[in-house]
Amino acid sequence: MSVQHFRAAGYLPEAMCNWLVRIGWSHGDQEVFSRDEMCSLFDLAAVQRAAGQADPGKLDWLNQHYLKELPRDRLVRELLPFLAAAGTPLEPSAELGAVADLLRERSKTLAEMAQRAHFFAVADAALGYEADAVRKHWKAAVVPAVKDLTDALSRASAWDVAAIEAAFEAVRARHEGLALGKLAQPVRVAVTGSAASPGIFETLALLGRERSVARLTRALSELPAA
Repeated sequence: MSVQHFRAAGYLPEAMCNWLVRIGWSHGDQEVFSRDEMCSLFDLAAVQRAAGQADPGKLDWLNQHYLKELPRDRLVRELLPFLAAAGTPLEPSAELGAVADLLRERSKTLAEMAQRAHFFAVADAALGYEADAVRKHWKAAVVPAVKDLTDALSRASAWDVAAIEAAFEAVRARHEGLALGKLAQPVRVAVTGSAASPGIFETLALLGRERSVARLTRALSELPAA
């Protein structure tokens, strides 16, 4: 497998070096090594005589560790080419930085992060919906609550996680017995096109009021309710 393959898959150089140096060599129980530590600690006497075993799962773990540690500005720079390759090119912005911060805990590679950022990067009118997610979560019984929530969000006095959560709770109180998940999942489908995303309050906060309300309004007019 070529080095280019790993780069295209979204692995960081730090993770690759760390992974490679640990194949057949160890230094106690330490797993994460800076480049300076690799140079200072590596000793041929600690190299195993048996053939080294390359564990892809360990590379994923290391890469996620380094994604979590990257400064925000570098993380955004690293992410940009993968967004472009996914067909959703963006310019650096504070909003994109906030999205990257939210996704770094959930992504093993930059390619996966770009995929997870699709809900933010794609134009509102171009957002597609996963058929299984629509079929499972977009139910006729919950559509009135989604309409109520769309109105509440459009009139919210502020646009942050706390205000969005308060709007959800107010709508749930008016629709007796409505669990948060039963409301959050169709909203998630409407604004991200899928049933999986970061926390729904954080997702809406990052999208902004205008985009969130526009996507909810579009879903209410276009999606068939089961």
